[in-house]
Amino acid sequence: MVNQPVGLLQLVAQNAWMFSCTSIVLVFVGWKVTYSNSSRLATRSETKSLVDALAKIVNDIADVSIDFWINKCQNGQASAIYSHGIKIQSKRKQDKSTYRLFEMNVFAKMNQAYKYISLLEARGIDFDNSWLSLYPEKVTLDCESAHQMDLSVRATRVQEILGVSQDTMNMLYEAFQKSHTPSKGMTIVEYVKKERMKIDEWLRSLN
Repeated sequence: MVNQPVGLLQLVAQNAWMFSCTSIVLVFVGWKVTYSNSSRLATRSETKSLVDALAKIVNDIADVSIDFWINKCQNGQASAIYSHGIKIQSKRKQDKSTYRLFEMNVFAKMNQAYKYISLLEARGIDFDNSWLSLYPEKVTLDCESAHQMDLSVRATRVQEILGVSQDTMNMLYEAFQKSHTPSKGMTIVEYVKKERMKIDEWLRSLN
């Protein structure tokens, strides 16, 4: 008796269990890929928010510094200096609370910056920490005698502060881009290839 060829429907029926298992595996693989992509994007978004918050603090310090060095450092009372009953010049006496409040404001914002830096370093972002001392020093150095400086000198200081501020923010975002490079989501095929390579490497290590 001649055996009849097995039809397609009969072949599918005989191997239905295999198709069922394959479907289940594909569902789990698809879920794994979706979860991995979502988790990566969420982590990058959270880290970017921390970097933005830190950059805002750096920018706020620059704004406060500009206001102080251009305007507020001149707050105080002008007193005249006389010689033999003749007014020869007027001298402005600074209100000490002005520069002290400025210093307190700057260092309070720097303390906030330290907390964000700790959170970012815990996420694997490495910074050049030299700016932590350079920035507040550039901002507050000789601020107690700012009222005695010429406007041109104070304007130069403002330009220096803006330069350090811009360099600091560039460093922050470069560190972020280096640690969290933009990448496309992984497809199921790419995920399967990646996992297969891991299995092949594991088998080679056993041999």
